[in-house]
Amino acid sequence: MLIRGFQKFSLLDYPGKIAAIIFAPGCTFRCPFCYNLELVLGGANLPSFSEKKVLNFLKKRRGKLEGLVVTGGEPTMQNDLPEFLRRVKKIGYAVKLDTNGSNPTMLARLVKQKLIDYVAMDIKTDWENYSRLAPNVEIAKIKKSVNFLKKYGVMGKFRYEFRTTVAPDFVSAQIMEKIGKAIQGAPLYCLQQYRPQKTLQKDLAQKVYSEKVLLNFKKIAEKYAKKVEIRGI
Repeated sequence: MLIRGFQKFSLLDYPGKIAAIIFAPGCTFRCPFCYNLELVLGGANLPSFSEKKVLNFLKKRRGKLEGLVVTGGEPTMQNDLPEFLRRVKKIGYAVKLDTNGSNPTMLARLVKQKLIDYVAMDIKTDWENYSRLAPNVEIAKIKKSVNFLKKYGVMGKFRYEFRTTVAPDFVSAQIMEKIGKAIQGAPLYCLQQYRPQKTLQKDLAQKVYSEKVLLNFKKIAEKYAKKVEIRGI
């Protein structure tokens, strides 16, 4: 698979585990508030890391690292992702997948083949506003991924969370109510503070909600999810 970023150590990205992170290029969305621009646009100017290099590193760090986070971009765009993860699992690592939920077929395949142990799915905004993220967004696929995680997560086959980057033009109290209803019953929902850095839409770069507003969003979300966390403040 294509790998355009490799972080060898993280205590934050895989809940409860010390992990490495790989970054897959390309994405199905063009979120105006995205700060991973180079990855989303294909990562042509970013360094490339071979599967062999990553796997050899994981073998050497076995016993010190516990997990691998696969993020992007959107990793599920890559058809050879399952085979790569199969090799990671053989080494003995837990795998966390970050996804926007746009490829429910790949998501289901990874879960059913026991190739991932944790899924973090982004809920960008309410369903009505998804059309602002990319042309021809297939909302049915996003909803299918949400329902799949809720169904199979209850069976205890893996852990999962839904999360939202709280970008002011895409999240409000009213929108938070709609998101809450969409993910109702989720074991964990995370509100992530928006990073006002390089963004696809430049006029969003300086807009950030206060901690008070985030706490209000958390209160709303607690009506729907079993546990709600705020990250990045």
